[in-house]
Amino acid sequence: MGNGKSQPAGLVIEDKAFIANNFWTLHNAVFGNDPGRNVTVFAGVTDSNAEFSALEMFSKNLMLHRHPNILKYVASWKVNEQIYLATEEVNTLQNVINKQTSLQICIGLHSILKAISFLHEKALSSHNNICQASIYVTPDGYWKLGGLEYLCRFSDLSARFLSESRKGRYDRGVSPNESNRVPQPPSAIDQYAFGVLVEEILKTRADADVPGLIDFLDIAKKELQAADCKSRPTITSLLEHPYFNHQFISIHNFLTELPIKSDNEKEIFFRELTSKLGEFNEELVAGQLGSLLLSRILLLDRSAQEYFLPQILKPRNVLLADENPNCLFSEETFREYIVPKLMSIFCVRDSQVRLILLNYFKSFTSLCSATELRSQILPELLVGIKDTNDELVAATLRALSELVPILGSATVIGGWRCKHFSDGRPKVHGHSKNTIKTIIVTKAENKESSPGVIPVEENREIFMRERPSPDGGEAHSINIGTEIETQSWDTWETTPNVNNEIETDVLINLEQLNDDVIISESLSNDRVLTTTSVASTKPVENLDVLDIKTKPLPVQQSNEEDFFRDMEPVISKTHVLHITEPIVDKSITNRNKFDVTDDLIGTADEGWGDELDWADVNDESDIDTNRNNIQCD
Repeated sequence: MGNGKSQPAGLVIEDKAFIANNFWTLHNAVFGNDPGRNVTVFAGVTDSNAEFSALEMFSKNLMLHRHPNILKYVASWKVNEQIYLATEEVNTLQNVINKQTSLQICIGLHSILKAISFLHEKALSSHNNICQASIYVTPDGYWKLGGLEYLCRFSDLSARFLSESRKGRYDRGVSPNESNRVPQPPSAIDQYAFGVLVEEILKTRADADVPGLIDFLDIAKKELQAADCKSRPTITSLLEHPYFNHQFISIHNFLTELPIKSDNEKEIFFRELTSKLGEFNEELVAGQLGSLLLSRILLLDRSAQEYFLPQILKPRNVLLADENPNCLFSEETFREYIVPKLMSIFCVRDSQVRLILLNYFKSFTSLCSATELRSQILPELLVGIKDTNDELVAATLRALSELVPILGSATVIGGWRCKHFSDGRPKVHGHSKNTIKTIIVTKAENKESSPGVIPVEENREIFMRERPSPDGGEAHSINIGTEIETQSWDTWETTPNVNNEIETDVLINLEQLNDDVIISESLSNDRVLTTTSVASTKPVENLDVLDIKTKPLPVQQSNEEDFFRDMEPVISKTHVLHITEPIVDKSITNRNKFDVTDDLIGTADEGWGDELDWADVNDESDIDTNRNNIQCD
């Protein structure tokens, strides 16, 4: 079966079929290594009575005949008696025809006509089975011609071939006189079948507001289904009908043929494209032309970049009418039709295409889901920051910054992070300036002023400067309060009543203004502040708000006698007693100190003598001297 002999690696096929006919069943499938790439798999069995089964001929002709409006071939393989064909993701026209608008049907029929024209004029072949069952619709709404199992070259077309294939072809699409001979020209087979197709589809849309629809339906009934084969109009002539030449079809055709247009034609076309598309329903434009408007050839065109891309890559905000008023799509339409296409374009590794998307990344990021941004966009952006193109790296980094508020910095940056900066902004609570009001109340029995009284300033306000923003985030504490300078304390004797307790009543109201404190104190008019109020004030729950600077009180001098002065320990200097040397009688010589003398014998009766004689050792003057020495020390 051509160049496809085995199942593609990673292809996962659903067991349940969504369409079944006499020849094959259709299954949805996806490539496991590329979740965004969906395909449709045709599964059939071989026909033992024929050389090739219908599905084998279908696969063979798809590989040979490639056209934008013909179903795209992906792969084919065979497992035992089972045959498989993988194509682009499609659904049958029979399943979606009721959901198609009249304009979508017009574009679809135009696409089928171009595919048939290609087979007739380029491949010189006849399709032989034009019907709804042979037409498939992509998720983007494009009609693709399939059912090529009965395709035959004009030169090989014979009555025998038509007779053998008759049972598998659509009954209503077979010309009445075909059984007798091959129609001449051979293209007449497809002309008749196309006329039947148009009648079946448009007969319920006759009231649609599409230019030339009624006239084209009349041609399909009378001319395309005429008994005389030669009187049937050619497929190429049908493309010139007004039904296929209104403005929407003209735009579609120009976008399809964009590579062959001149630069001057492109500039004129893209200058007027936004206003022309604005005349149609935006969902129709996005669904039917979205892929063409975001094609690679258009994104890289200079004229399109200048005149058209800003209107298609930016959504229109309904609430903000002045913001992007010329944009084609609202946020809802953009999210439904355009975002899925942008997700697939992000996988294209073309620097110019990526730069265009990154330039408009901020405009459509909020319309993408967090899952899409995390699983599809973020991995591609992380690849972009490693590129050698500096312009691409810079644009990628800007795009990553747009993802941080949505996905979080931990997802975008990754790795371990810690807080290196702190918020040093002042906290504002609705006041324009910081004010400290201090009122202190003092109550005393003696209302007369005394030397230690400080006058009270009622409603005194202190305006403090706004706290500057700290360089390193450190919050410098602000000392709040007033510095009280005290005078000399009165002596205890001058106090009128020592036992009377002085009552001090302090009321402090704290109000926070810009992270500062306002202290309000109320007092009676007849109360004054004394120096003892500091010791008798009521305690404040949070003492940090009162940072009161104080000065040490001076030592008071008193005339009262200190009765404990003599109890202070005093260490005096050593007193040296000088003894005069006694006069020795020179007449006594060589006397032993142990000899008994007459002098000592004569005083024996007296003993130690009177006790009062001890005072002779130190006379009264010596005592006064010692006392003075102790006091000096």
